[in-house]
Amino acid sequence: MKSHKYRSDFWRIVASAALCIALLGTGIGNGSITAMAAEGEPTATKVADIDASDGYTNLMANEEYPNATTSRYAGRIWADKSVFADETIERDGKKFTNDSDFLVSASFLGSTRSVIGSEPLPVDLMVILDRSSSMANDYDANDNTTPNNRMKNAVTALNGLFQQVKEHSKDSRIALVAYSRQVVTALPLGTYTWEGDLLSTSLVEPSNDVAY
Repeated sequence: MKSHKYRSDFWRIVASAALCIALLGTGIGNGSITAMAAEGEPTATKVADIDASDGYTNLMANEEYPNATTSRYAGRIWADKSVFADETIERDGKKFTNDSDFLVSASFLGSTRSVIGSEPLPVDLMVILDRSSSMANDYDANDNTTPNNRMKNAVTALNGLFQQVKEHSKDSRIALVAYSRQVVTALPLGTYTWEGDLLSTSLVEPSNDVAY
């Protein structure tokens, strides 16, 4: 009798375990599993990178996009591919819908670049300056002399002229030849750089000399 009782208890335990396994398999007896079974398969969440389709507004500086921070990419082709996880997106007033797959936009934009400018043509300037005694003194009928400012005024005018030539084009060249009883090439034809005045005067009897 005891052996029969033990066998009966054993088979009752086995039957109870089998029933529990069956209930778990059907979702009965477990709230979370029942909810998943009732709702069907779990819904996947779509994930995509950030939208970069409007990046050109910050890169291609032109009249249409005056707020762009740089003109580095002006005149080039801008390409972009953006993937959207949203079911609906709107571009240029049009709506695009896809509730099961990803939405993809491809952009290829070209920009024009106009460069308008001018480069001043360099000049060659040759000046011949009188440095005879009449540029330093006036003479009366008795050969008496009175100092004048002709050389000073001439040098002042030449300094202004040379400065304008230098500012016009850094490649401009100037030359100065001074004459009296002898001809002297004060400045050979070339490009010069200086600060202040290029020329000054010094009194050398019987005329003014030009220093530089």
